[in-house]
Amino acid sequence: MTMNTEAHDPTPDPQACSSKGLRETWDELSQSLTEAILRGARDARRQAEEGLPKLKSDLSKGAHHLAYTLAYVGAFGGAIAKEILPETMKAGWQEGRDSGKRAAEDAIRRRHESKEAESPEESSDAEGAWV
Repeated sequence: MTMNTEAHDPTPDPQACSSKGLRETWDELSQSLTEAILRGARDARRQAEEGLPKLKSDLSKGAHHLAYTLAYVGAFGGAIAKEILPETMKAGWQEGRDSGKRAAEDAIRRRHESKEAESPEESSDAEGAWV
């Protein structure tokens, strides 16, 4: 039996690794990475598009439940308060409610008036720029 007494050199032979072979390897790696990134982006986009309607639906249901709860608490609390509060507090409650309602209506009216006042000025400024 003959034994190989030469030591094995683990470094690759520079002649064996031609620059063309190395370039092809890098090109393949680059192409594989690019395809993986694009595939991941497509998958992420598809998942987002599929999940968005459910998210919108869940948010809509949450808003509905919040509105229901606030209305329920307001109506229930108001009905109970109306029955158990003394007359002076009932009158104060009603006056406060009426005053708050008038203040809200005035604020809404002023907002609409300011929007209407701003609209003609904006259009006249735009017209002046073309003359």
